[in-house]
This record gives sequence, C-alpha cells and structure tokens, in this order.
Amino acid sequence: MKKAILFAAAAVLAAACAPKADYSAVPEASYEQVARVEPLSWWTGMNTPLQLLVQGPEISEYDVAVEGSGLRVKAVHKADSPNYLFLDMEVRKAGEYYLVFSREGESFKYPYIVRSREKGSRGRESYTVADMIYLIMPDRFASAFTDNDEGWQGGEYDDGSARPWQVPATPDEVSRQDPVARDGGDIQGIINHLDYVADLGATAIWFTPLLLDNQPYESYHGYACADYYHIDPRFGDNALYRTMVEKAHE
Repeated sequence: MKKAILFAAAAVLAAACAPKADYSAVPEASYEQVARVEPLSWWTGMNTPLQLLVQGPEISEYDVAVEGSGLRVKAVHKADSPNYLFLDMEVRKAGEYYLVFSREGESFKYPYIVRSREKGSRGRESYTVADMIYLIMPDRFASAFTDNDEGWQGGEYDDGSARPWQVPATPDEVSRQDPVARDGGDIQGIINHLDYVADLGATAIWFTPLLLDNQPYESYHGYACADYYHIDPRFGDNALYRTMVEKAHE
C-alpha cells in the first residue's frame, strides 16, 4: 500500500515538474484550416459543462492541446464526418487561450476566450402573468439606417469573440413594393422607439428571430436561421443587440 502511494505521489510530482510545451511558434489557423469553433466563447462558473464543436477539413485526424493553464481538454469525440470534432473541456479560470491542433509535423492554433461571469447574472428574473408582452417583427417595425438595405455581402463579422467569423452573404434585399420582401427595419429603429412600446404599457418584448437568415427570398420573418451566434447584419450586430437590451432595461 505504501509503495502504491509512493508511486502515485512520484507520478504527480513528475507531471508537475514536466516542462510545459511551447506553442509560441505555432501559426494561427487560417479559415481554410478551422472554419469555426462553437460556442463563440464561454464563462467561468457555469453549471453546464463546456463542449466545443470544431469544424475544419479532416479536423478529427488532429491531436488537440491547449496553450494556457486555465483550460484543459478532458475528452475528444469524433463524428461520422472527419470534418467535425467534439471537445469536452474543463474550465479552470478566465483567460485567452489557444486550441493547438497537431498532425504529422503540422500544427496550427485557434484562439478561444473564457470570460468571468458577470456579478448577479444568476439573479435574472423571468416574465410573469403581470407582464404585458409586445410582439415585434423587427423587419416590419422601424428603420433607422438605409445602408443595410442591400443586404450583407458576406465576410468577417466582428462579434467580440477571439477571432471574427466568416458569415455568409444575405442576398434578400429591401423591396417595399413586394409584400414578402424585406421592409428594412433594424435594431436601431427599435431602440429609437422604445418609448412608444413603453407608452403602450408593455413591460416585455418578444421578437421574431433576429439571427442571421440567408435564404434568398422571404427572409424578413427570420425563421430560416443559418447562424445561431450572429445577429443578421441587416438588423445590426451583436454589440448593437446588447445595447438595445440595456436601453430596454432602463
């Protein structure tokens, strides 16, 4: 028994004293190597364990490590497709990290952020029978900008994550003569008319989907979601959505 304890202690000590891998020279992954990692980012203190979905050509054939001591890969799960990989992660502390992918002498890394959970975030309240909920279809409500009426041409979308994503184009443009085309409403238009909603007596707002919908026609309703992490650029962006929520709470 004593020998077993000694061996175990020696193994722990050896692991603690082992030199840490140096990934500083490893290049950052291109979009062709890693298309996306979901979810965009995570927080400390969450009850739900973090599992990452990585998408990239033959990404399941790579070994994965983490650059940084506050995030660790616990388990790796391969999908039926070699282009997807699931990673069970252990979150120890907030910080900026890199997922390092290696195969047969080839290595690249992808940035990932773990943020500290905001104080009081567990104490949010839900709606009750005392609330009057106002339904808004954002495209039909109010337009503050016209430069987003021609749609999003596709490309990098700065969402506050470690690396901007490549978000697909949205070809459906504004045409107010067509009853099923887009009308041009946006998030800033909603912000500009929050007083109107409050004057109606509403205490909560229910939006039809604001997330990216890139179907070529009749996308005004938003129900053909193509990306669950990004506000449709024709409405605004993730940062403007947060601003709207903050102003609605004032």
